[in-house]
Amino acid sequence: MEHVLCNTHKLNEAWLVSYLDEYLNKNTIVLYLILDTSSSYSEEMLALEEKYSESKREYEALVMPLENYGVKRTNIKFFFLHETSLESLKDLIKEYDVVIAYGSGDVFMIEDVLYEAFRDYEGLYIGINEGALVSLDIYHTFEDEYESFDGIGLLSGFALDILYKERENHIANLIRFLEESDQSIVAFSDSGGGLMISEGSMELLGDAFILNGDNLDELYNALETLRIWS
Repeated sequence: MEHVLCNTHKLNEAWLVSYLDEYLNKNTIVLYLILDTSSSYSEEMLALEEKYSESKREYEALVMPLENYGVKRTNIKFFFLHETSLESLKDLIKEYDVVIAYGSGDVFMIEDVLYEAFRDYEGLYIGINEGALVSLDIYHTFEDEYESFDGIGLLSGFALDILYKERENHIANLIRFLEESDQSIVAFSDSGGGLMISEGSMELLGDAFILNGDNLDELYNALETLRIWS
């Protein structure tokens, strides 16, 4: 399995095209996996599916960038985690060349099942925003509260900051992670960033960069400046 992780649903951004045009074309079959485990009631489930139904704004926003690569709408399916048993997802994704994980939900209590579903998948996994975060074995939030969560476990060995911002609390949380862990952080700026992992190699895309222990002095200086001006 190969991975592209990014912080934009606009997959036709210039910094993504040169990487994705190898995978996306008129013959590509794409599955949009909508992560929204908070929809536990039938009316919420129906509302979620309606939100991503054809011609709706959310649907168009996700489908139109793929059409730039020649992907046909008839080759794009949306899958919701409540739609059928998670156990059947393993068989379902085998039919698709590309799976795009997108949404604002977490994978609490279903991370192990999702790992089993993806473990032998041989296509391209595209994780957008939280879809990128949950691909890790453990992922962290840096924006407000500093917390960690269990992810699907497709990737490990680094942390991901999907929306780096020079704000006091955010920088403080990054410092805390780097002081408590020996892992690096791959950070995506809000102007758009991503990461491609293929055959064990990692390549930064767009405005992405790496933070590690060598950056602590720089981060402390940034934090001090923010505190002075706050």
